[in-house]
Amino acid sequence: MRSVVPWLLVAMAGLAVGLIDPYPRFLCGQLAVIVIAVTSLNLLANVAGMLSLASAAFMGLGGYGVLIFLTIYGFPLILSVPLTIATGWVFGWLMGLIAVRLSGISLAIVTFGFIQVFQVFAKQGGAFSGDGYGLITPAMAIAGHPLTPDLVAVGCALTAGLVVVLTAALTRSRIGRAWFAIKENPIAAQMQGVNLLTMRAHAFATAGAMASLAGILQAILLGITNPNLYTVDASISHLAMMVVGGSSGAVAGAVLGPAALFFVPEYFDLGSYREVLYGAALLATLALAPRGLAGAWDYLVRRATRC
Repeated sequence: MRSVVPWLLVAMAGLAVGLIDPYPRFLCGQLAVIVIAVTSLNLLANVAGMLSLASAAFMGLGGYGVLIFLTIYGFPLILSVPLTIATGWVFGWLMGLIAVRLSGISLAIVTFGFIQVFQVFAKQGGAFSGDGYGLITPAMAIAGHPLTPDLVAVGCALTAGLVVVLTAALTRSRIGRAWFAIKENPIAAQMQGVNLLTMRAHAFATAGAMASLAGILQAILLGITNPNLYTVDASISHLAMMVVGGSSGAVAGAVLGPAALFFVPEYFDLGSYREVLYGAALLATLALAPRGLAGAWDYLVRRATRC
């Protein structure tokens, strides 16, 4: 019975998004995209113990990749999406091979370099990058039904729910336990038979594929790609959401962080106060809830059940 509950929650979330007004529905679609991106970063940093600033670059790889396959090569959507995700997986794997001998700030600098390289492509990639202005998403349909913004937003919510549930299962699997072991003590993990090179490459490849999926959904939802969407600021925003959400590796943090730092400011139109919220949330998290919103929620639930 417990195994059915997550899937019921995913279905209920998709139904709820489909029933609300257009503007909140569009925000929920954007929130879902960010949740997938932060989930990929959470998997990499809080589960496998590798800090990355390249989440926005992998999203750009997904956004530009799917539109290149669709508009330049003329591939159908059903083929363009898996090809783009596979491309993100390959780039993530290559990044993981580099990351095996790096950690901490050194690894962060390497991933920062990946964003800079991607920005060069996005601005100077010729026809592949829309001459630096970005690409426009063509009109698409599935089984004869046009992909309207409302339908895409619901699809984003369902996809995000699916990604969160599968990621939670992955962290509890043998592979997830190996990633946790590498994070806690790489030498001890290696002595237990864990292949550091392979497992770290797998972690980066999985995170790269997930972030690319987020970029695909974002390009379809917004109808465009643009170099300004995939900057270092975007990656730092994902990192801030991950910290506020929680540092324990629980996937709930990847949902709570974006909800607090993206959905709330956008829905209530906080404008310039958004940056104040970011700073206040980070300071409050570090001072009052070092394990983030997910950790604070777990603590409150335990306290309530004891009473």
